[in-house]
Amino acid sequence: MLRLKINKSEFSCYLWILQVIIVNSLSIYVIWVSTRPKAPIYTVVDFYIPEDFGSKNITTHEARQNRSLFIDMEITNPNKIYGINYTQMGLTFYHGDSVVGVSSIASFYQDHNKTSRREVRVSSGDQKLWEWASSPVLNKTVDLKVGLVSPIRYNVIGWKTRTYLMELQAHILLGSDGQIYGVIVLAVVLFVLLWFFLPPRNPRYTIIDFNVPALNTSIYSVGQEISIRNTTITFRIEIENPNDDYTISSDETKVTLYYGNDSLGEIPFKEIVSLDKGTVREDGVVNGDGEILQKAVSGAVRNQTKEFIRVNLMSTVRYKMWVWKSKHHRINMEAQVPVGKNGKISAKKKKVRLHRVHLKSKK
Repeated sequence: MLRLKINKSEFSCYLWILQVIIVNSLSIYVIWVSTRPKAPIYTVVDFYIPEDFGSKNITTHEARQNRSLFIDMEITNPNKIYGINYTQMGLTFYHGDSVVGVSSIASFYQDHNKTSRREVRVSSGDQKLWEWASSPVLNKTVDLKVGLVSPIRYNVIGWKTRTYLMELQAHILLGSDGQIYGVIVLAVVLFVLLWFFLPPRNPRYTIIDFNVPALNTSIYSVGQEISIRNTTITFRIEIENPNDDYTISSDETKVTLYYGNDSLGEIPFKEIVSLDKGTVREDGVVNGDGEILQKAVSGAVRNQTKEFIRVNLMSTVRYKMWVWKSKHHRINMEAQVPVGKNGKISAKKKKVRLHRVHLKSKK
């Protein structure tokens, strides 16, 4: 027997390489933690109601239609290296539970460590807004709530992240002069930067039962004429949501079975409305193509080997956290299921996990 010996100099070299890898990994982690993007800061710095807005002398519908509220907002990017792309923001104004006005801020890009100021005009002929605007001038203050929905993308050295959605709100106290009391910073009530730090994982699909009676080659012998009577293929698929914080919904899911490149048949599964962390199981029955099954059985009998049935699954899913939903994500997964001489799945664990299909780029 040949024994391999490692001298001290080689061992020291390997140890040094390991130390370099560990130190570099820790350094990269520290840099990532210290430079990961921070949320933009939205601040209401001024809110103004024209003096005649609450005047009861303005009573015509046309006059009310042309009246406006004005709000000045500062948007600060606190990041040292990340720019921010803001998609059009939506603002909604509430008095109590009633919506009294809506407006928006157009899309724009903001460089790092910059503050931008935007004036927002809120126009409405809504009777609720009119009644609300007439009330604060009578020696009292009024609490007005502002809700903001802001999709953003971070930009660094030309690279853009995916879109993150934030929902924010603030309460604005208005005095008897119709102006704001102090400076209001919008507080985050739904901060989906968790999408950045804890991105959702795809659902897992596993074949846990598979049966092709026609491939039960124990009933055939070499040289015997093969006649396929039962073309039924049955299987059970387990769908797992591995996420703690996201529920998953899916549109109709289609499963197609192949022998080689020939389709044996397909079956659709109903949509999943909401799948929390955990699993669900679906049973499928496919009436396979007789000619293709006969080809598979002939090969199995002739070669005395197991055959493989390719299972392809296609669907679209959406992830949900609290009230926010992601866009649709396409799922395309498949697996080669080994079928033994008894016509059943012959994998060691009696189940086969489906994996994502990587499509080759077309030349």
